[in-house]
Amino acid sequence: MILCKDIVKVFPDGSGCTSTILDCVNLEIKDGEFVALTGKSGSGKTTLLNIIGLLEDTTSGQVLIENQNWQEKTRKEQSLFRNQKIGYIFQSFYLESEYSVYKNVELPLIVAGVPRKERKKRVMECLDKVGMLPKAKSKAKLLSGGEKQRACIARAIVCNPEIILADEPCGNLDDANTTRIMELLVDLKNEKRTIIMVTHSMEDADYADRKIAMHGGKVYEENC
Repeated sequence: MILCKDIVKVFPDGSGCTSTILDCVNLEIKDGEFVALTGKSGSGKTTLLNIIGLLEDTTSGQVLIENQNWQEKTRKEQSLFRNQKIGYIFQSFYLESEYSVYKNVELPLIVAGVPRKERKKRVMECLDKVGMLPKAKSKAKLLSGGEKQRACIARAIVCNPEIILADEPCGNLDDANTTRIMELLVDLKNEKRTIIMVTHSMEDADYADRKIAMHGGKVYEENC
């Protein structure tokens, strides 16, 4: 379970004042739940996602995952937890353009110290799952947008994370690729993974179990 308690995030606005991005956010996400965070740009969705993913600190408040307050952990402890437990899918892909698809997907396993034989097994399994096995040797820069995002999903799940965070995963894709990516996310949810997705698209949000709307840094509505 993921529990956000009284999360506040404040940034300096450049004029000597501060801007409140998250304003006392309280949120509970159950294991195996697929949640969509919706709202306009600037509503705090991505900041909240990054805090849950331990990429940003809170100004105040707590993030509890597996009943532990990860805001109190060291950077090393947070980094190890991210590598083992959290997979990330980004709108901008963040693939190494000169690396092959295989190498891009393998990188998290290298960081985790997984032996070469096991790395190969896991990479090939994940590429097969997302329909990218025929592109394993292709350089990332030669892929279409939909192919890049499927490679990103393979990379996100190769360490077998329990939590998947997706920030506008279909923002740069056409309708056909959007449908394919969303169906892949539903498949991952059916494997009992917890998925939190940021999206502007209510059509994409409809794939989730629960939609959480945000405005002005507040969670103001939850729809089943």
